[in-house]
Amino acid sequence: AQAANWLGAIAVAHKAYPQAERLLLQDPDQLFTTIADLSPNERRLAVSNIVQLCHALEKPDQAAEWKQKLADFGKASK
Repeated sequence: AQAANWLGAIAVAHKAYPQAERLLLQDPDQLFTTIADLSPNERRLAVSNIVQLCHALEKPDQAAEWKQKLADFGKASK
């Protein structure tokens, strides 16, 4: 999941949005499972990549949803 996320971030930087969508949104909820074993910083960066894609696609509501998921996850893990 993390590797796909980083490849998706690169695709966003290159404005290859269809490719970025496939990479970033194929199973993004994996970023919030305990199996993902991501540090809080890695998780924030991964979600940030998804948020950037949402902004590039002019989907601010989706971006806000991802920001909220991250905030909710942070509260639940404390």
